[in-house]
Amino acid sequence: MTINKDANREDEMSACERARTFTFTDPALSIENIFGVFEEFRAKCPVAKSEAIDKGSFLVTTYKDADEVLRESGTFISGEGVPPYLGNPKWIPNAVDQPEHRLYRRDLNQMFTESKVRTKEAAMVESVRGYMRPILEAGSADLVRELTTPFPCVAFLEVLGAPLSDVDMLIDFKDTMLAAAHSDEARQKLFTETLPQLMGYFNNQLDLRAEADEPPADVLTDLVNSTVGDRPYTRDEMILVCGFLTLAGLDTVTATLSKMLRFLAENPDHRAQLVEDPSLIPDAIEEMLRFFSIVSPSRAVAKPYELNGVQLQPGDRVEILLPSAGRDEAKYKDAGQVDFHRERVTHLAFGGGIHRCLGSHLARLELKVGLTTILEMMPDFHLDPARPPKEHLSEVLGVDELHIIVGKG
Repeated sequence: MTINKDANREDEMSACERARTFTFTDPALSIENIFGVFEEFRAKCPVAKSEAIDKGSFLVTTYKDADEVLRESGTFISGEGVPPYLGNPKWIPNAVDQPEHRLYRRDLNQMFTESKVRTKEAAMVESVRGYMRPILEAGSADLVRELTTPFPCVAFLEVLGAPLSDVDMLIDFKDTMLAAAHSDEARQKLFTETLPQLMGYFNNQLDLRAEADEPPADVLTDLVNSTVGDRPYTRDEMILVCGFLTLAGLDTVTATLSKMLRFLAENPDHRAQLVEDPSLIPDAIEEMLRFFSIVSPSRAVAKPYELNGVQLQPGDRVEILLPSAGRDEAKYKDAGQVDFHRERVTHLAFGGGIHRCLGSHLARLELKVGLTTILEMMPDFHLDPARPPKEHLSEVLGVDELHIIVGKG
């Protein structure tokens, strides 16, 4: 008995030691093995200290702890927790804490209500159909390049109000901002080129709304007319909102939809369930959002707090590993399996607490329209064995290439 206890203690210490060097950029990690690492952390070292992330960060790996951190917004703050590198703009509302956060979100929430985004559904369907036709004609495609990148980006820009012709430029802005977390070259480009261009671009777009007699009904116009408490947004605040929306709106649905389509390409039985009964698609989306949670947000600790037996002090940072929380065996039965008939799928894919995703209604609609239309037009497809998928690990997991062949494998 004593030997077993000692062995368990040794395993626990080993897991904690491995956590000390954890970082998404570790070349030893891949999408194929990272969830096994997360499982080990959850079981043996659920709140572990990594010395490799931002001079030391605690890794939050279980659903219960992740939910607690997201909800305890007075203790775990975003204003000092979000930036993954020095000098990152404090995007609004993501890097703002209470009480200011509530004031910013009041009007922003009204721009992304379920009823407002639903008005774009018909246009989204036609958009997906337009991207699918050449794929079906060719009989093969890189779905990331030809579908899952352009479709969500165009859908988002239509809501935002930016010209669709600017989509490539804005995607480049987004890619540079994400790359700057881990690349000195991208970081230099961000501060010398990207951010000044981004600020100038949105300043011009906002000027057009402010000066128009009949401005278009879009988010940019809404921003011009919004207030923070009893005052208007400043122009700098508007631009910081636009930057954050660009960063979030042009990346997360692309990554999530790509992961869902890879799963369906590799699992024909699951795909057949949705083809035969499209009414399952909303439930399937929630289940795959759980299974493919992609974001690992950061927070800073504002006051002493004990989390799952670990004492945290002001100034400490935590990384909330939502991809790990989504597969927590303590929360979900058969957590490692995708079950489209799972009852009451709750997940943290859109975060939680005051910073829960502003665009969740839009994201869900894009995923629903995307999957429904794709499966209607292309009920059978499989991975191209000659060109395997390429995915990357970071604070936002993503898919770089997804080559498929139309038809049964």
